[in-house]
Amino acid sequence: MVFSERLEGLLKERKITWKEVSTELVIGKNQQKYWADKDSTPDGKTLIKLAQYFEVTTDYLLGIEDHKKQALDILDSQTLTLTAKEVNLILKYRSLDAEGQTMVDSALIAETRRLATKGEEESNVG
Repeated sequence: MVFSERLEGLLKERKITWKEVSTELVIGKNQQKYWADKDSTPDGKTLIKLAQYFEVTTDYLLGIEDHKKQALDILDSQTLTLTAKEVNLILKYRSLDAEGQTMVDSALIAETRRLATKGEEESNVG
């Protein structure tokens, strides 16, 4: 019952329908009702898809924990101050689909490598 309640809550929170989610994730359109009626949970693959889609942990969906997301150690161990620009970039990143996020990730990796290479070249010259 916890899984169905959490799923329903996430749908309401995001203001989307099960039909939209099931179409995007290629999950049966009647699965939500089945899980609720049978008080059951989806298979592991589907559970992971749903957790990734809603950006929550599988433990949250299953009712094992109440926190939707796992805290990052870096945020737990120190105060991380973000500028308004950084917050804006994070919000834009989160609004991207998986393909868009992958493209941004690739660009960041390439730029980080470029700067590291540039730093190595400058230190070799001097």
